[in-house]
Amino acid sequence: MLQADRLVALRKEKGLLQKELAKILGLERTTYAKYEKGGIQPPNDMIIKIAAYFSVTTDYLLGQTTNPMPPGKESVVQDNFIPDGIVYKGKLYTVDNMPPEVKAFIDMIGKTYIEDR
Repeated sequence: MLQADRLVALRKEKGLLQKELAKILGLERTTYAKYEKGGIQPPNDMIIKIAAYFSVTTDYLLGQTTNPMPPGKESVVQDNFIPDGIVYKGKLYTVDNMPPEVKAFIDMIGKTYIEDR
């Protein structure tokens, strides 16, 4: 079962409102709010998407471990991962409305990070 308290804590650590994270995840705010309240369980594919967004394991979200990272890993972010949304100066940019130069910049940062490892 998804640990609602961990979901709330992860969202707040990123400084996001429920409506912002819901948009990033492609959900209605009310649906996302029900995840945080424990009213409904997200489907498996959404749990995976949430884990990827927050760079934690699904086991952590499901309460199977207290360690958010897999053993021996600093992050579960995949190569060439472009987030579904970025909040910049209070405005949410998603892959749908993100300018091409921003997408290119994010990709460049990701490649640099991977090359430096």
